[in-house]
Amino acid sequence: MHAHRKITHHVSKVPIAILAICDLVLLCTLLPATRLIALSQDKQDRVVTKLRQIPMPVEVKVVKTKKGTMEIGRKFPDGDNWFNGLTVNVKNTSGKTIIYLGGGFLFPRPKDEVVKQSAPPRYQRFMYGRHPLAPEGPAQTTQPISIKPGETFSVTISESDYISINKRLNELGYTSSIKEINFNIEEIYFADGTAWRAGSWYQRDPANPKNYKRVEKLLSGAQVRFKGIAENRVPFVKASLTKAEPAQL
Repeated sequence: MHAHRKITHHVSKVPIAILAICDLVLLCTLLPATRLIALSQDKQDRVVTKLRQIPMPVEVKVVKTKKGTMEIGRKFPDGDNWFNGLTVNVKNTSGKTIIYLGGGFLFPRPKDEVVKQSAPPRYQRFMYGRHPLAPEGPAQTTQPISIKPGETFSVTISESDYISINKRLNELGYTSSIKEINFNIEEIYFADGTAWRAGSWYQRDPANPKNYKRVEKLLSGAQVRFKGIAENRVPFVKASLTKAEPAQL
């Protein structure tokens, strides 16, 4: 603004009509760029939902973005970069201390999106703590965790994760606007030698510490429905975990 007034001062002898035409040309030149910026920041409905609606030993209720806090499953308006720094709060309601938690973020493809060669949707895994079945040794780089009963912790997509995810989504042919993310908890291991996976409960085998057996009932009376637990580990993408106070909605 100061530069414009200075130029006007020096060319005050130039007819006002010519200056008006110049301003009009400049405005027309900037309009396309302004429109692109507006489109990139256009706010649309976004939502984070739970991938599976099954009983879990944790409670997933609160989602946070840079714009605010909302309940999981509730739509909210935000721009295309809405999941940069996305945080999901998880409360330990099991009555046990959690030592390992694994899960992921699923990015469903829009129903109207044309997909080449039936490419599957992107699933971004995360892991926290040391898996009891993982081999010990120098290769063990993950830090131990201890989430006490009643504590609330946060699973966050960091900025570096966001950049990596966006790059992969582009490679998979996703549109530039992600409107929905499904949050998933795959498995949880506890300090007392029990584990939960996809709705089933397991107990560590005293005769073989590297084996977990499915149990019909725990001492707490939890019911289970599935069987089988995979000992083969899947590589996980690093994410961030922090303890948090329960959010007030």
